Formats: sequence, C-alpha cells, structure tokens
Amino acid sequence: MDTEGMGRGVRGRRDAALERSVGQRLRALREAAGVSREVMAARMGLTPAQLRKLEEAITIIPVAHLAVAARVLGVTVGDFYGGRDPLAAPAPAGRRCAEADPLCHPESRALLSAYYAAPESVRRDFASLLAALVRR
Repeated sequence: MDTEGMGRGVRGRRDAALERSVGQRLRALREAAGVSREVMAARMGLTPAQLRKLEEAITIIPVAHLAVAARVLGVTVGDFYGGRDPLAAPAPAGRRCAEADPLCHPESRALLSAYYAAPESVRRDFASLLAALVRR
C-alpha cells in the first residue's frame, strides 16, 4: 500500500483515537459486566496495572487479548471496535438474557451509556452520590 502523502499526522491521530475508543469500550464492558479490574486481569493473564494501561490506551491492545476479553465478557471482538453499542442493543441471537440480570433491561443499558458519555469528573461525582444514597 502506498502511504506517501497520506498525512501520517492525521493517520496517527485516527489510530490513537481508535485505540482510546477500544480501551474505553473494554473498560465500559468490563464494568457493565460487574467484573473488577483484578479479576479481569487475572482471566486475561495480565496484572491489574497492565490492564489499566490497555484500558487507558497507554499500551496498544493486542487482538489476542481482545479475544480473551470478549470470551470473559460474553461479547464479540467487534464490540470493542464500535458499530453497534453492545450496552444499548438487545442481546444478539444465541445470547440469552436472564430477566433477573439488571443489564438486560433497556433502562440499565441507557443509564450505562449516559454514564460513560459523561466526563470523568461527572462520573466520579455520580458514583459518590449513588454510594451515599445507598448507605442511607
């Protein structure tokens, strides 16, 4: 492939944006599944620090790691790359959703989508507020 004149700076920014997006989706899907960073890291054969670097796009996520993460979380590798929103879409054919599972409810998926669309500072404040309300 001839890359001359493609503008490596633009391509680099696009690649970095994709890497950040994949890391963010990995974290969102892990948290939505209720899997701690420690448990997920152990299942992937990583340390929690290594998983954090993948989620924060400090380190590029190898496809082999995504395949393991997908199996652990019950999603497809494609779910990490965008397209449909696995948190907002109905469960795909073949994947049964237990009625008792709160993530199977559209309201839960909408709340998670809104939560992860918010800036980090808002998410921290919301989590603190929710924790305080639960303690009441």
